[in-house]
Amino acid sequence: LPLTVMHCFWDVTAAATGMGPVGDDEPGLEVERLQLSEAISGHREKFPDVHVTLQLARGLADDCLVRAAHRMDMVVVGVRTTRSLLGFFEGQVDRAVVEHAPCVVAVVPSGVRRFEPA
Repeated sequence: LPLTVMHCFWDVTAAATGMGPVGDDEPGLEVERLQLSEAISGHREKFPDVHVTLQLARGLADDCLVRAAHRMDMVVVGVRTTRSLLGFFEGQVDRAVVEHAPCVVAVVPSGVRRFEPA
């Protein structure tokens, strides 16, 4: 199935004009495009038959993902799980997407970081 990989970011334009998808021809976002492309480069080589669309979006990740979920069959959200003295804590983005997305949401842990007191 085709895959859309989204990178959300916040900048002055998001504050001034609003949040949402960024056009492929919008200038000044070379760093964000490069970061997104590099983040999936190994996966493209490993799965060359998967059609991948890269999407930049201005705004908070949870809001952008929930908005995009209206056009998707499934949203996959990575989450960094942190272990503390009281147990495991997950991020806020995954919770917001699970609670508000109108489609199936898969939450995939990216590893456990140990809590170390300062």
